[in-house]
Amino acid sequence: MYNVLLIFSFEDEDLADFDLMDSLLSSFVHNGQMIEYFDHPVIKENGAVYNGIIIQADSLDVGYYKENTKRFLQLLKENQTEFEYAIVTEKPYLEAKSIAEASGLILHFGGESPLRTLDNFYNVPLYFLPPTSFDGTNYHNIIDWERNYEAISRLWFRGLDESYYYDQLTNYQSDLSREGMELCKQIHDLTKKDCYYNLFRDPNPDVKELKNCPKCNTPWKMENELFETFKYRCDNCFLIY
Repeated sequence: MYNVLLIFSFEDEDLADFDLMDSLLSSFVHNGQMIEYFDHPVIKENGAVYNGIIIQADSLDVGYYKENTKRFLQLLKENQTEFEYAIVTEKPYLEAKSIAEASGLILHFGGESPLRTLDNFYNVPLYFLPPTSFDGTNYHNIIDWERNYEAISRLWFRGLDESYYYDQLTNYQSDLSREGMELCKQIHDLTKKDCYYNLFRDPNPDVKELKNCPKCNTPWKMENELFETFKYRCDNCFLIY
């Protein structure tokens, strides 16, 4: 994972289009090229500098650009604004270099990417996949699911409407889970890799664990705990718990 400076240079500050700059950076997020950026730039003479976080050193390379990104860059050039980036720090972490050798994938909230490998739990940059959004341009639907999951988990931890949000996290039939399972099916169709949905397992020792898969009711406990995180997996329903 890398911290980057996202640098815009322009001739005249009065003509600088900050909405367009924000649109370009948002497109990087929706393309899976950027984990996040901080939308309060430092304004310098003839320029603006944002801070962002990317997964790989080459995440912002032109080869990963989608059509929306190219369009925003062209509009910026027409507005006499140039874009470049510079890596400033690196935080070591484990990332997949491709998904070709992965035996399967896991849709999992938390970490640098919402997609992990089944073999070693490495983060998978979304731009390794064909586009998954409804219009076939980026990964907006996966990122929306991840943000929905984050919002629901935060509300549950805060104790707001606790039973409802807890059900969203733990019930495979909840709206959140159904959305995630549909994404897993889509990812499988696009990559031909099995993709498992991570059903939330409450770490509270007083909570009774699901000994059988909640969807097909077959035993699903694994012989060995996987990544010190998962105890159960159903290869029929592609749930991991």
